[in-house]
Amino acid sequence: ILLSMRAHALGTPRVADLKGKRIAVVGLGVSGKAAAKLALDRGAHVVGVDAKPGLPKLEDDVELAQFGRDRTSTVLGEDAFSVLEECDRIVLSPGVPSNNQHVQRAARNGVEVVSELGFAAECIPATTRVAAITGTNGKSTVTTFTGQLLEHSGASNFCGGNLGLPLSKASFVLRRDPEEYEALVVEVSSYMMELPGNFHANVATILNLTPDHLERHGNMETYGSLKCRLLTPMMEEDTVLLPNDAFLERLAVQAGGKAKRATIDGMPGVQIDDETKQAYVCLPSTSNCNTYDLEPLRAVGKHNLKNAGVALFLAEALNLGLDPSALQSAIACLEAPPHRMMVVGEHEGVIWIDDSKSTNVDSSCAGISGLARPAVVLLGGMGKGSAEGLGFAKLVPFLQQHRGALRQA
Repeated sequence: ILLSMRAHALGTPRVADLKGKRIAVVGLGVSGKAAAKLALDRGAHVVGVDAKPGLPKLEDDVELAQFGRDRTSTVLGEDAFSVLEECDRIVLSPGVPSNNQHVQRAARNGVEVVSELGFAAECIPATTRVAAITGTNGKSTVTTFTGQLLEHSGASNFCGGNLGLPLSKASFVLRRDPEEYEALVVEVSSYMMELPGNFHANVATILNLTPDHLERHGNMETYGSLKCRLLTPMMEEDTVLLPNDAFLERLAVQAGGKAKRATIDGMPGVQIDDETKQAYVCLPSTSNCNTYDLEPLRAVGKHNLKNAGVALFLAEALNLGLDPSALQSAIACLEAPPHRMMVVGEHEGVIWIDDSKSTNVDSSCAGISGLARPAVVLLGGMGKGSAEGLGFAKLVPFLQQHRGALRQA
């Protein structure tokens, strides 16, 4: 069954399965360029499409030139989308909504549309294990921690997705060497899950769900349902880790899927003792539980204890045969992503923390509430995502013992 979900249908790693096809890549940022490179490697003619005038053209890209400039072209500006109906497939970068009127018109006329995530998933070998991490808050940190745990435990892995490195980069590598990565650790956003194609995770978690990106998705029901699409293709041998959240549980049931369930703050699943800094990990496929000492964790805040615990669960659930003692040793090596509750200095007993890349107010609240020492917290961005609609004002009670320095975008 798994073979039908992934790219072993391609047969050999470098088969030009898209030869003769015209693929439109919409959105020419990092994800779009990675998808264009993958499409060219698969034999396609690629048309880069972006509404922004003045962007560099694909045919002028040195990295893409190796595939031949005769197979690349670029259309920019307000009229760029007019070429979509002339293409065989459309690959959407995450920043391009699937309900874009030009994209929808092309789809109605028979053009297949998929996200960059789904396009990349077509080239993932069935033997490569995949962990997918989503949720509103903490997904970048959990993704990073999981990748670091695997790396320091001796498991080769790709760590990326929404985090920064598009999945298409991993797929490009895997077409050359299907055994390059034992596992892919992929941060998945709600944008990516609008058109996920055949993306299939062996292990997945939805960390939490609070209001975010509602300007694109409209309401919490749609936003949460997109997150839960991760569960739909999962099979009995797969594992999903969910929080104890009635709203999210209802959406998860509606999404279907056959994965074994585990719970954040429950068993089977992962539980954290904040006082002793112990993480208890129990997979639903076994009655054995492993205990990890989180004292060596350098990342600050109680929320990072939970992030580390979830990462340990995912690392175990990937079934790569990792020794728990190796995972324990790796905890001391964990580093949170830059600009997310990152200690940048200390002066007279007060720590300075850079949280300027926190993506919403609820995320900053979670981080600040877990600080045991006085701190100056550097914040940034827009005051979105508060369930009470208070914006940055929601931070006030959490900063009573600290100081906040804010630069609003």
